[in-house]
Amino acid sequence: MPNSLKILETKEGIQWRNFHYAHAKLQMTTRTSTFLVAFGTGILTSYQFNSPTAVPSFVVSLLSVNSVILIALHAFSVIIGTCLLPNFQVAKEEYVAPQEGQTKMNAVPSFSPHEQYSRFIKASQRISNVFGLLIFLLEVPLVAWVKFWDVSQTACIACTAITIPIMALFVIFIWYFNLKYKTHIYHTRQILIDEVEEEYKSRSQESLHVIHNFNQVHQMPKIVSRRHSLDANFRPGSPPCHLEMKFHSQPSLTLETVFEE
Repeated sequence: MPNSLKILETKEGIQWRNFHYAHAKLQMTTRTSTFLVAFGTGILTSYQFNSPTAVPSFVVSLLSVNSVILIALHAFSVIIGTCLLPNFQVAKEEYVAPQEGQTKMNAVPSFSPHEQYSRFIKASQRISNVFGLLIFLLEVPLVAWVKFWDVSQTACIACTAITIPIMALFVIFIWYFNLKYKTHIYHTRQILIDEVEEEYKSRSQESLHVIHNFNQVHQMPKIVSRRHSLDANFRPGSPPCHLEMKFHSQPSLTLETVFEE
């Protein structure tokens, strides 16, 4: 694995990954909500009714209430993005992409909101991508009922008949996608945990091996002289002396020392 990819697996790398992920989610939800707020506001301000009209009053009431809910939900999501995105932009300036030979990354700035305001980011995403889109899909048949009631009620029924299975498929897709996404996150975290566990076992075995060799080296050796015994009065010029060091655990280990002038 390249060194630049190894850095991304460190604590700082994972923090920056979470930061960029939260930033991308907030940007996408803000853009989606901005578009849908403009759509709902356009319906309320620019829609014109036929006069006189045979549209039931409860249908008009449903359209107005649904439009207000649509605008309110997505406006709340836009407000969250408006408050947090500037902090993300400032914190993003501190990010430096890892280079070859680099051993450490800069930590995420403490003023970054991706952890402290993670609940607001998740709420913005759910409001914009789940509840807001459901309300938007419900808005379409209501507009069709109000728009085409005086022209053709069959068109209104057809629009409703098409919208209902689409909304059902949308709910099923959200449930299935959420399930697969959580499964993917679980397997990814499990792989990381297994890698850390394997590395821990490998390091433990290496440590035990080093400690075992260290204990063997520091055992008291038994030194037996083969030719001449060494004493405190050893003089230069004596004939070469061969020593044999016998360890309790390695009797075959020998050490030859040669003394020359």
